[in-house]
Amino acid sequence: MASTSHRERISELYRIAGPGRPPLRIENEYLSCIVLPDLGGRLYSCKDKLNGHEIFRLNPSIKKAMVGLRGAWIAAGIEMNFPLGHTWVGVSPVDFATAQNPDGSASIWVGSIDRVYGMQWRVEFVLRPGSTVLEQNVFLDNRSAIRHRYYWWNNAAIARVDDKTRFIYPANLTGTHSLTEIDTWPMNSARVDMSVVGNHKAGGVGLFTHGSREPFMAVYHPSLRTGTVHYADVKDVPGKKLWSWGIEGDKAAAADLSDDNKSYVEMQAGVFENQETFQFLQPYESRKFSEYWMPMPTARSQARSCGSRMARMRCRKRQPAWTPHQPIRKS
Repeated sequence: MASTSHRERISELYRIAGPGRPPLRIENEYLSCIVLPDLGGRLYSCKDKLNGHEIFRLNPSIKKAMVGLRGAWIAAGIEMNFPLGHTWVGVSPVDFATAQNPDGSASIWVGSIDRVYGMQWRVEFVLRPGSTVLEQNVFLDNRSAIRHRYYWWNNAAIARVDDKTRFIYPANLTGTHSLTEIDTWPMNSARVDMSVVGNHKAGGVGLFTHGSREPFMAVYHPSLRTGTVHYADVKDVPGKKLWSWGIEGDKAAAADLSDDNKSYVEMQAGVFENQETFQFLQPYESRKFSEYWMPMPTARSQARSCGSRMARMRCRKRQPAWTPHQPIRKS
């Protein structure tokens, strides 16, 4: 269970060292989330209030590593990448706003205008009453009279609880970067189950699903009986990537990217099938789509929350439409 003190510590660090813009909070009956507008608008924390677990990796320290376009990158929560990966505003202040909506929901807006290409990205994080889903509405705009290439990838850091943590990806094939090597999934051609992070013994693992037509993916923790689910219309967000540091990489990541000596994995979602694929936003063209994040419920949290008839209805909505060992239909 993530410590609340970590969330309080980040707030204190912001108060002491930040330029005066505090973390932004959004909360309903089921989720409590924090967004950091001075660190690229990153969603830093999202806590499942029913079981006390964090949906994403709650890093107790802001520790920058030599990664990305500016050589400054942190591992925590959801990183948003546009028009390139590990972009130059990943740890810089971005625009922000908050809103209380007429339907009872609340929103946090973050965004920035890219100073190199002049394109703009905006994200609205929404929590609705009675919902266990964090809604992420994405707006991409080319504000110039010249076409520019782009991609969009969400990079969600998720705790590596133990060697049994596993990726639930609805695919039969995966590929490496540029799809230079294609292999079967989850059992590869060497008969190793690559969905289980404890089997990543040969170094870091970065794989993209190939030909997946399903709208979901997840990271599941068998020892906690909970996990994190991502959902998006496959027509808008077909890209699904997993990243693991591997056995030795976990040690380096734990030391270089945090102060609690813990590692993590990444679940990534993008508008193209891999990160070598770009398209153009034409002059004054815009794109809009939505992504959804939700906790996979534990038996204990279900038991606590399913007492009333209305709560039972919510629990049924919250039930995942699969189990970690359920076969998927062919893509």
